[in-house]
Amino acid sequence: SSHDTDIMHGLLSTVFWGYVSGTNGRITVNRALSKSRMLLNGRGSIVAQDPDDVISHLRSARELVLKRQLARALIEVRRIRFLGMSFASKVLMFMAPDIASVYDDVISQRLKVQEDHDLRRLHVSTAHTASQSIADEQASAYEGWCNWCSESASVLNTSNITWRDWDGAIHRWRAVDVERAFFALGRPE
Repeated sequence: SSHDTDIMHGLLSTVFWGYVSGTNGRITVNRALSKSRMLLNGRGSIVAQDPDDVISHLRSARELVLKRQLARALIEVRRIRFLGMSFASKVLMFMAPDIASVYDDVISQRLKVQEDHDLRRLHVSTAHTASQSIADEQASAYEGWCNWCSESASVLNTSNITWRDWDGAIHRWRAVDVERAFFALGRPE
């Protein structure tokens, strides 16, 4: 959307979505609401970021995503107070699910133990960092991960391999679908 209210609503919805599902299928509505409110109201002595500033970062990130500059887009979204790598990647995924995917701790840990060297080299910690060099490494790994997911989706689509949704609908693959399949393989039982 080009409307400021919709852009802010999208961010808050993404944060809510990211926190509402707990482990073992547990739903954590209060936690999700608390994290969403934090973006609007701040936390403790840390004041909330000016909404115009937040929207500016989201608009800039969207422009970068459209240019397929995913590393720079991740850095731009991370300029929003309280958003680390995992949630910044969730925001970008919703902006462009065909080319962007999520990079959270489950993905990080799965990549760390991959036998395939190309996947293993995409591992970085998702921990929040004040170090610009580590943030740049995270952004580079994120872009590599998105590229791997996009390329894998392309191979699957070229081979006419589809996937079936919960409602029986058949879909072609997008980067986010590859990431979700990879994520599902890494969830503890």
